[in-house]
Amino acid sequence: ITNPDLVPGAAGQTCAQIGDLAPTFTEGSAACTAIQAAEITCCPQSLDGACTFCNEGIANPDLVHVGGQTCAQIEVLAAGNTEGSDTCTVIQEAESTCCPQTQDVACAFCNEGITNPDLVPGAAGQTCAQIGDLAPTFTEGSAACTAIQAAEITCCPQSLDGACTFCNEGIANPDLVHVGGQTCAQIEVLAAGNTEGSDTCTVIQEAESTCCPQTQDVACAFCNEGITNPDL
Repeated sequence: ITNPDLVPGAAGQTCAQIGDLAPTFTEGSAACTAIQAAEITCCPQSLDGACTFCNEGIANPDLVHVGGQTCAQIEVLAAGNTEGSDTCTVIQEAESTCCPQTQDVACAFCNEGITNPDLVPGAAGQTCAQIGDLAPTFTEGSAACTAIQAAEITCCPQSLDGACTFCNEGIANPDLVHVGGQTCAQIEVLAAGNTEGSDTCTVIQEAESTCCPQTQDVACAFCNEGITNPDL
């Protein structure tokens, strides 16, 4: 049973409950035939000649594809159509969203990890973490993938080849404001837009003393035995 928690028809029973009920009836009986009608919802892959959809499984059945239907709903819709039909072809386009692992090459995004998951690049309103979830639903090299990868300069600047390095060991406080009014997170994004070794990169890297002092050779010592009066 592919979808054990779905409730097909109006009987009010889940697919798992129907699966438990089926063996109590005889094959070929009217009750059995009525029960088997739920296979289109509960195990669509078992129907001969049905439109195939995400044969390797759906990672997130509740993910909503363009058009407002969830992947679970699209799978049920596929089972009601014939493999090779025009409708089936349209339905299978949703595999790029529901089971991107079946595509040739999924769109790569921040392969070394997303540095700033909560940042919102551009005007789309999605965070870097949300963009990271969306990327594999598109094919590498597609226009949509290229547009998504433009956000890497914000979400994972360290993954860009030749980019100006900044705080490679991490930023302890991304919201800390450096001299000039920019936060460390903003400076990290600025670094990614410049080339390592350039004059601008050298200036940017001066902010490492504020944003990631642990990367400096010798940090400025201050009250090594503890601060006695922190509020003074």
